[in-house]
Amino acid sequence: MSPRNDLRERAHQAREELCQELQRLSERVGARGASFAEVRLAEERMYWARPVRRGTSMEGLPEDGAAVDEALVEEIWRPVDESFRCFRRAPLARGGSGDVARTLIYNEDRLVGWVGFEKRSGAFSPSELDALSQESERLGDVARSYGRATDAMMKACVGLSLVFASKESVAYRTELQGGCFDEADLVRFGELCFESGEAVGMLKGWLLRVQRVEGDAGVGRLVHVEIAPRAERAPDFALTEMQRRVAEYARSGATVNEIARAMGRSPHTVKTHLKSVYERLGVASRLELAARLGGGELA
Repeated sequence: MSPRNDLRERAHQAREELCQELQRLSERVGARGASFAEVRLAEERMYWARPVRRGTSMEGLPEDGAAVDEALVEEIWRPVDESFRCFRRAPLARGGSGDVARTLIYNEDRLVGWVGFEKRSGAFSPSELDALSQESERLGDVARSYGRATDAMMKACVGLSLVFASKESVAYRTELQGGCFDEADLVRFGELCFESGEAVGMLKGWLLRVQRVEGDAGVGRLVHVEIAPRAERAPDFALTEMQRRVAEYARSGATVNEIARAMGRSPHTVKTHLKSVYERLGVASRLELAARLGGGELA
């Protein structure tokens, strides 16, 4: 098996594990099913990528290549609660009596994706939301494994270029044996390229940069295929709840001993958390920490 085919198989296995976990949690909380989707960026806009569904169509929610609605974009950039392990409710996009419990999953400072569980009827009870929250760490581990596997597969195929003579006809493409694309993908690429003119297109997490070209055979589209980046999370949400509290005290100018007394922890524990804060945020001093968290210089 070629290296690219091996990476593709790993990504397929990771997807199956994610499907199984979505099915297990759906059954536990009486959900109709669940949907997961990556969120990627193209020219500062967010788009859905690689939706994974189990037991539900989830109409009106993630569709591959579609733009993320403004309400969720706002939630991604400015989260409303302190922990993404907490599931939040929202009415179904298509209306009706159903209910969706959803959350965001991150890998350090990068957004892996969005997950939602659809209730068969009525609303999720507090105990059902609590059950989802308690197991969100396991779900997050599975989703992150899937994210890493898809990223590795995509990196192995970077550099592909194609020339479309028409929506249905590829006049030229670089050789990528065992790559990520099948004929259906290439057809969709062609459709996107001719529909969007020279705008950026998105499919399966791939960013398609399109140029109009002319040659002896006529007018076509030159397409450069790139990996669409993942969104970054806000700096303070790259930290655990304990790390965030320590960071806030440190930003205010409190000493290690003062933080320890206020939090009921030992100075050694506070120092350990502060070291982790510096590492996660990529800072080396309290001044840099204050600037990173938007607090300006310390008095």
